[in-house]
Amino acid sequence: MAVLAVCGAVAVLLTKSDQAPLTFPYFRMTPVLVSTCFTSIVNQQSRYQTFGQSMDYFTFDWATGNESDVDPVGDYSRFLSSLDPAGTAYQFATTISLNDALLDKVVFDRSEGALKLLLLTGDLQVGYWRSELAYTGVTLHGERALVDALDRRPTEVWYDEFTCRGERLCHNFLLAPTDLRQAIAGEFGIEFVSFSYTQEAVTSRTLATVHNTSVWR
Repeated sequence: MAVLAVCGAVAVLLTKSDQAPLTFPYFRMTPVLVSTCFTSIVNQQSRYQTFGQSMDYFTFDWATGNESDVDPVGDYSRFLSSLDPAGTAYQFATTISLNDALLDKVVFDRSEGALKLLLLTGDLQVGYWRSELAYTGVTLHGERALVDALDRRPTEVWYDEFTCRGERLCHNFLLAPTDLRQAIAGEFGIEFVSFSYTQEAVTSRTLATVHNTSVWR
């Protein structure tokens, strides 16, 4: 299992052209298209709210077009440049998309501080994968949002990001329920000491179980 390097390590800066499409694996639509779509819905629906408040870069306000004066893509690029390019977090963040991934299951051993998050990732173009994200030394933020999302199946990941929390990294998630007109936007974060992941190819975008079979102990 790879252990993450200190957040201040030097790496090559990721760059993007102002005219070019976003190259982060998180985005399958540009923020303008996403924001236009979701702002229209949010402005009409007073029940859309967030809880958890874990995101630092790709926030709910930015995703819905209410933070037009910020540049989270550029800011996040600069943050990623501080990570060890050989580290698991950097490799995951720059090569794997969790956009539209379905939350499937959590196994959280509080006494050991070990958490496994299982998701169904991918699309028709790249294929589908059962992805298992494993964290050690865990402090879980926004647990209520995660539990509710696992119960309210299927729930999609909208954006995810890695950030620093003191001396440790945190993997943050912004969730987008399927029925946006009745949506509650959940956010949660997994603060950790080490991080690893595995992926197994599957043939369809189908969750392993109909019901939530997560284990919390």
